[in-house]
Amino acid sequence: MSSRDSIQIENMEFLNYINIDIILGLSLGIVVLLYLYLEWKYRHWKRRGVPHLKANSLIFGNVKELFFSKDVRKSLYDHIYNYHKGEPVMGYYEFQNPVLMVRDLDLAKKVLSQNFYSFSNQRFSVSPRVDPYMAMNPFSRTYHDKWKESRAVLTPGLTQGKLRSYPQVFLKPYKDLCKFIDESHGEDFELNDLSNRVATDVIASWGWGVEGNAFSKVESSIYNTFKDMSLESYGLDLMVSNKFLSRIMGYRMFSKTQSEFFTDLTRKCLDASTGSNGPPCLLQISAQAILKCDEFDTSDKENFIKEVTAGLCTFFLDGFATTSMIFSVLLYELMMNMNVQSKLREEIKELDNNLTIENVEKLEYLDMCLSEVLRMRTPFHYLGRTCTAKCDLGPVQFQPGDDVIIPVSSIHMDPDYFPNPEQFNPEHWSAENRKRRHPMTSLYFGFGPRMCLGLNYAKIFLKIIVSSLINDYEIVPPTNHQYDPITWNRSKAFIQFSDQSLYVKFEKLDS
Repeated sequence: MSSRDSIQIENMEFLNYINIDIILGLSLGIVVLLYLYLEWKYRHWKRRGVPHLKANSLIFGNVKELFFSKDVRKSLYDHIYNYHKGEPVMGYYEFQNPVLMVRDLDLAKKVLSQNFYSFSNQRFSVSPRVDPYMAMNPFSRTYHDKWKESRAVLTPGLTQGKLRSYPQVFLKPYKDLCKFIDESHGEDFELNDLSNRVATDVIASWGWGVEGNAFSKVESSIYNTFKDMSLESYGLDLMVSNKFLSRIMGYRMFSKTQSEFFTDLTRKCLDASTGSNGPPCLLQISAQAILKCDEFDTSDKENFIKEVTAGLCTFFLDGFATTSMIFSVLLYELMMNMNVQSKLREEIKELDNNLTIENVEKLEYLDMCLSEVLRMRTPFHYLGRTCTAKCDLGPVQFQPGDDVIIPVSSIHMDPDYFPNPEQFNPEHWSAENRKRRHPMTSLYFGFGPRMCLGLNYAKIFLKIIVSSLINDYEIVPPTNHQYDPITWNRSKAFIQFSDQSLYVKFEKLDS
């Protein structure tokens, strides 16, 4: 080997050492800079002088438990809610995003209602490119107050007066339910399945003006699509706690197949409803409202169909995923608490089988039972808002962009407001007890201008079906299945639910 070759080899080895040193140095520098950046992010609330929890994970902030909790009964939000409880607000971190939990009820009322226009945006937002129908939902729609127009086209079809005018929407599915029960000859029933079937038929009837056929022996494409919709997923946890990452990973509420199904169903029903003299449905009512509203582009037929479909998907989420869950757990609680069921039946029997919507709505104890199950089994952990304008609310100065939550489930389970909160006790909602409490302790339908759009529908659905069942049947423990108190999964980021199979048996009562 020549001396020249030796020099070249030595130079190459020297350059390799330099390259390795540069790579190691750059890598170390990036790690250090990332660490310093995260430390700076996690000092946000300290810089603002807001009481807060220190981040316990460089990656997850304070929310690691939402993804790795081993105890489904534990709620991260309860931990934050009870930490230094005397403070009106408490800051924490969802990944690197600072969030402010409002615990003071008067302050919560200001955020949701009195100072609404400083907090008009939902903190739950969805990219139209990822999930177009969820992005058009008034629950998540924020752009230029577009949520107002979306609510406005649905509201006329969800008023008490409109729903009372068409009791058959609820009574026909109830008759099908009774036939389904009676033909079982005393079998045990799984309530989640039963409630999904009833909800499917009511939603299909009032939403699209079609038969859901959920109790039919012939397979129903509507029922199969509806029951496959699930809110209990890690995708939803990520959507509410890290919007940036969830968009990158393409998480969506409505799958492409579901979106295509709902679009096709809406298109067919719109074509069939043209010139029809049949009873109205939400599809017809909202379509007429969209055509009259200048805010919507109706010159393009496909865009018009998409707007109508988005509104009906909103009704579907409200009426199916949440209302059916409350229906099943209410029936189960009535089975587990026979004294409550007997007292409720005595009240219902006073109507002497005249179970009209108007009469059922006046039943006080039924309303107390419904309020209690909604308190204990609130589907959502919190109400979330994003501050849009700087404002001072008592001890706190809110800045635009601040993410704010009101911890609904933690308030509902606070023993300071509800003694023995884990016990199903409708007396929590007696007139006397209601007067003693702050009005913001009952937030299961939200509060303020963006409260639940399906409030009237949910109440009428639950009251008319439950009262009819209690009038006609006694709900008793199952014969062939174990039954235990409900285990409520409170470990997720947004949704609370039970993944138990809830079995009961129905015994027909003498007329």
